[in-house]
Amino acid sequence: MHKTYDVFISHSSEDKAIAEKIAQHLTSKGLQVWYDDWEILVGHDIVDKVYDGIKDSRFLLVLLSEKSVRSNWVQQEINAARIREIESGATVVLPAVIEPNVKSQIPESLRTKRYADISANFESAMGEVEYAVSVTKLTPVAITPPPARTTSAYETALAETVLADLNAYGWKQNEAFCRISVVPNGPPPRIPKRDLENIIDLCTVGMTGYGGPSFPYERTFPDATEIHHADGFGVVDARAWPYEDWSFHYWYFTELGHFVTHRHLSEDHMTNIPRRTLSVEWLQLDVARSLLFARKLQTNVQDYPEARIELLLHGMKNRELIILNRQRIGFFRGRLVSSDDDIEAEATLSKDADLVQTGAELLLDIVWRFGWRTPSKEVLRNDMTTLCSGRFPG
Repeated sequence: MHKTYDVFISHSSEDKAIAEKIAQHLTSKGLQVWYDDWEILVGHDIVDKVYDGIKDSRFLLVLLSEKSVRSNWVQQEINAARIREIESGATVVLPAVIEPNVKSQIPESLRTKRYADISANFESAMGEVEYAVSVTKLTPVAITPPPARTTSAYETALAETVLADLNAYGWKQNEAFCRISVVPNGPPPRIPKRDLENIIDLCTVGMTGYGGPSFPYERTFPDATEIHHADGFGVVDARAWPYEDWSFHYWYFTELGHFVTHRHLSEDHMTNIPRRTLSVEWLQLDVARSLLFARKLQTNVQDYPEARIELLLHGMKNRELIILNRQRIGFFRGRLVSSDDDIEAEATLSKDADLVQTGAELLLDIVWRFGWRTPSKEVLRNDMTTLCSGRFPG
């Protein structure tokens, strides 16, 4: 059987130690790696094996050092991979700096590419490489995008109800917001309206170690106002929370098991947090609590099917992703800023789906839009594991 590879390691023979360390690391992450010492055996034609390896690999990871940038052999490997880039229109060459002094000597053909800086932080840089490979691995091959999901008449009517409620209770039109929907992704259940309040109480998600409101927003808070319509009920609270100059919390739950929550961004109204930012920790919290709420609906509502979780962040253009936990300063390098005003992400949750895995993938879909190409998947997954157990990470 013809063997294919995820990554071809291009390096100078004088950089064997770091090249093998990288090859072993990528292999431990489940990637198929072409590394010369593993693939070229006694009697093999070296030139043929190298060019076959480049042709059979999706990516060429070139390790840039003072030796490799002067190596004719490495340059030929880069040229071969760059030709594939031109022909296919896809990314093939992944530059990685392994010596800090080489940054001013990067070959001209690679100067427009972002590089992974292994010389600065091995784990972080390898995370960048793994993510670049994994994202491309998951990219659909088809050029024609799948048809957009059709919005039902019921969903349209619900959206109109929500909009009317927001306008009636003082939502400010120019505010950034987070909107989360949890809806049946199949034949909806039929919930007697008299049972809706009890179901919300059963499915409310609290978080140990977090001082903010529950999810959904607690309907028994003194300033919370209940809203009742023909097909469901909801809650709105527009009072200012401590340390915030304005706040707005709203949700609505229907007899067909559709749930929508709409809230302001605390980052824009807290005195001790810069405006136009988005906290990674609070984003994780939103993702985890929506999944836990969906799972509780599946547990407590008869015939509740697979759930669809939709998350919309509005007002994101030029907004910066930040870390609030001071112990994680340096968790990512540089400024991560969204160029999109609306960021949407969606996940489906079957009754036996892994909450942690689903949450981690949903979170990665969002932070990618801020240009965070190299999140520490292990840290984010550990955080999601903690959150899905009902505790806020320390």
